[in-house]
Amino acid sequence: MMKSITKYNMASSLVAILLITMFGVYSLSHYNARETLEENEKLEACIKTFWQLLSNKGTDFMVVDGKLLAGTYTVNGNFELPDKVQEIFGGTATIFMGDERVSTNVLTAAGKRAVGTKLVGPAYDAIFKQGKPYRGETAILGIRYHTAYDPIRDRTGKIIGVLYVGAKTSVLLSSLSELQMHLTMMLAGIVAVFIIFMVLLGRSMRRAEEANESHIKFQQTLIDTIPIPIYYKDADCRYIGCNKAFEEYVGFCQEELIDKTPHELWPAELAERYRQQDRALLENPGLQVYEATVKYADGTLRDVIFNKATFNESNGSVGGLVGVVLDITERKAAEEAVLFQNILLSTQQEASLDGILVVDENAKILSFNSRFVEIMAIPAELLETKNDEPVLKYVTGRMIDPQAFLEKVRYLYEDRMICCRDEIGLCDGKTLDRYTVPLLGDNGRYYGRLWSFRDITERKAAEEVTRNAYQQLQDIVEFLPDATFVVDKDKRVIAWNQAIEKMTGLKKEDVIGKGDYVYSIPFYGERRPILIDYIDEDLEFIRRKYAYINVEGRTLFAETNIPSFRNDGPCHLWATATPLFDGQGNQVGGIESIRDITEYKRSEEEQSRLVAQLNQARMMRSFMVRLSHDLKTPLTPLHILLPMIMARVEDPELKKMLDLCFKNTIIIKELTDKTGTLVKLSSDIKPYELEHIQLASLLDESLAVCAGAFAGDGGSCKNGIDPAIVVQVVTSQIKELFTNLISNAVRYSHVNRDICINADISSETVTVSVIDKGIGLDQAHLQIIFDEFFKVDESRHDLEASGLGLSICKRIVQNHGGRIWAESAGLGYGTSIMFTLNQQFKCDGNTQKERAGNE
Repeated sequence: MMKSITKYNMASSLVAILLITMFGVYSLSHYNARETLEENEKLEACIKTFWQLLSNKGTDFMVVDGKLLAGTYTVNGNFELPDKVQEIFGGTATIFMGDERVSTNVLTAAGKRAVGTKLVGPAYDAIFKQGKPYRGETAILGIRYHTAYDPIRDRTGKIIGVLYVGAKTSVLLSSLSELQMHLTMMLAGIVAVFIIFMVLLGRSMRRAEEANESHIKFQQTLIDTIPIPIYYKDADCRYIGCNKAFEEYVGFCQEELIDKTPHELWPAELAERYRQQDRALLENPGLQVYEATVKYADGTLRDVIFNKATFNESNGSVGGLVGVVLDITERKAAEEAVLFQNILLSTQQEASLDGILVVDENAKILSFNSRFVEIMAIPAELLETKNDEPVLKYVTGRMIDPQAFLEKVRYLYEDRMICCRDEIGLCDGKTLDRYTVPLLGDNGRYYGRLWSFRDITERKAAEEVTRNAYQQLQDIVEFLPDATFVVDKDKRVIAWNQAIEKMTGLKKEDVIGKGDYVYSIPFYGERRPILIDYIDEDLEFIRRKYAYINVEGRTLFAETNIPSFRNDGPCHLWATATPLFDGQGNQVGGIESIRDITEYKRSEEEQSRLVAQLNQARMMRSFMVRLSHDLKTPLTPLHILLPMIMARVEDPELKKMLDLCFKNTIIIKELTDKTGTLVKLSSDIKPYELEHIQLASLLDESLAVCAGAFAGDGGSCKNGIDPAIVVQVVTSQIKELFTNLISNAVRYSHVNRDICINADISSETVTVSVIDKGIGLDQAHLQIIFDEFFKVDESRHDLEASGLGLSICKRIVQNHGGRIWAESAGLGYGTSIMFTLNQQFKCDGNTQKERAGNE
């Protein structure tokens, strides 16, 4: 019968222990799953907030010149966003450009930001090989993290970077470890108490039935399997049993402990403390729990909890006590770690330059920092209530526009999903940058809202000063005569004046605020560095870029040639670039002025050409003077002797040959004379050579000289010039001009030799026309008949025509600052020679240059 009861009790005990253990395992597993879900929700809220912060900077992601940009916001080396995420949620955050960390708060073993380190492991495979986000546990620089990675794509969908948030696995699992420890201790305590109860029951049964000794051994074996030290004493505080764990704890075996008092085992002071605590429990039966630091048999100090309870004899009297020693050293360490994390988060919040306020879903205040209290000047008693309503009412009263402030807050509390950033003004003159984001779980659950307030009063004042300075700069730049633009330190255009608008055709609204070398496109058709981008470059490097470069201090002067500028052909530009500094001497940008010197360069080239032609003309004139002089020397005796020889010769054939020779000497003499005349006309007119005279009288004198040309075959020349027209000229040259034009008209008018000479006056310019009805001109000859030695019909070998008459006419007209040209309807329709003269001669120094340009 006793054995059946014993077996029943043992079975009941095992079932009870099994059920308790299963319940503990299930509870721990369920809590673990829930904690993991909540941590995942927190990570998703964190990365969504990170996306929102980054999107506020810009939604167009790109990599330009080795830097990751969000709109115009440069991510590389800028830790504002990762630090903001850490400030709000704790943990770590990183922005990758490709697989390289360029903005992070992850620290290396040396305590420095891990900028430049690479993304590796399963997150890399998920992002760059599979093109999808990654969630899970992974190692970062040798430390395990619970992580979330999202790819960053450019406008084409190409993955150009990664967004990351995470928290150390040891921190995330601290609460789970603590619960596991508590649950384990609780289960162990329950099991221990239950087993102790069974052991005591076994002892009682052994006293009642010595034959049940095997059952007791079983119970001892069972209690020995419990890893928690367990002992039991009788009413006299003598040890009556323990398990293996207790033996290891104290360093004695059970046989050495049985029937011993604490004074027989421990040092007197420790034994007396144990005795007093045991007596207190035995005199007041029930439970006794206390913490202590004890030294284990291996010499280590451990933090433990003593859980003691009395047990009764069958007659109801106190039979002794049972003690369970729970080692809480690791739990204490975990509690200290959690305490450290809380202190760290609190310190980070307190160290923030921003005022931070966190409220739950019911607008109840969860936390705030001293900076928030300082900025808002909120009385302490209001914050102690933890109620947002009175705090909101107080803060609203400090606003310049309280109604708008309150409406915005109510709106954000009602529409929980909205993130918002704006500026608010306080009655005391402060300006605050207000930023708020919802605290959301991965499933979209709303946990509350974080408010951040930054005092930007000084920044706004500085911005106003800067804005005024920029405005003054723009006002100055706007009306500079040279094409000028200004960039800030990030090479974004901040000024683009009217002159550069006119030069490039690019309006200021199309470039202001833009970077990425937008200012180079009108000149080169592409985005590339120009002079303003080389301010701090090595001079030798710059020389390879420009045909001419000079440096004075940090100011660059350069000349360059644009092969095709705005489809108008080559363009020469002169540019000056210099840095801009603020009041503290910090470089804040640069300014470049550009001048189109194309016409100047053309003028230089034209001047060089004219000077060369002038020098050539002078050399030719010197040669012609010398030639004319040398030809006259042999011609003079021939001209005299040939008629005398012809008078003495009677042979008709010989006389004919001598006559031919005489005529050729006349032609050569005439050619020499006209060549000399042409050379003399190459000199500038001297003021003393000029005189005012009636143009018609000069024509009359020339007609008298040419009267013989009309005597034989008839014909006439009509003077149609108004006698009232007076011009300031060199009379000898104008008479030569008329004589040559009349002779030329007569020579090429074989049938009708009637010639008409007229003059019109307009704005002090006299236009003279010599009109004949001769053979006319081919259109191709109109521009070249004034060239030296040109003859209309070269095949006729007209020796009497020197080919210099019209060239002399052209030189005379040019000497007087006029121009000469020919008009003809074609062969057989006559010719009109036109030239202009000024009534008042203008000696502007350009006559010689104009003549040289037409040589």
